[in-house]
Amino acid sequence: MGLFETCDSNEIKHLKSFHHVFFCLELNSKSHKT
Repeated sequence: MGLFETCDSNEIKHLKSFHHVFFCLELNSKSHKT
């Protein structure tokens, strides 16, 4: 959750990029699957 929170708060707020949001979600999914 920490990783996702960092992505959501910092990256998405600054970039506002749909692709980056999807990338963050993908990373979060893979992290949980581990």
